[in-house]
Parts: sequence; C-alpha cells; structure tokens
Amino acid sequence: MKRKPVNAGILIGDNVDIGANTVICYGCEKDTVIEEHSWIGHQCLIGHDAKIGAGSIICSGVKILGYVEIGRKCYIAPGSVIRNR
Repeated sequence: MKRKPVNAGILIGDNVDIGANTVICYGCEKDTVIEEHSWIGHQCLIGHDAKIGAGSIICSGVKILGYVEIGRKCYIAPGSVIRNR
C-alpha cells in the first residue's frame, strides 16, 4: 500500500502557545492552520487539514481529528474529542 503524497504543511500564526507533548499533523490536502493568539494545552493532538481559529483555547488532552474547523475565540474543554467531517 502506497502512502498518499503530501502537498501541504503547517501554518502557525503569531503569539500561539503550544503545550508540551502536543502533536500537530501536517496537512494532506490543505495546510493545517493554527491562527494567531491561540492557546493549545499539553498532550493535545491536532489532526491533518484542521483549522483552529484566532484566539481559541484548546485545553490539555484534547484530540481534534482531521478536517475539523474550530471557529474564532472558541473554548474546547479538557479531554474533548472532536471528530472529522
């Protein structure tokens, strides 16, 4: 089985705080984007092609799977899982 070619990357805006042991997957179809002034806690997973809106707070242990779009100034509670599409 061949892996799908990767044509995208990761874009991180200004003043973004990313906690320890957080994994951010690069995009497959489009860039994974974390907009400015966002805060991501420890041990989070941000999946491929995801978008985190400006000023959002993602608490520790959150899993955001691929293709998910989080709006601006959103709060995601600790341990939440947000599925794709």
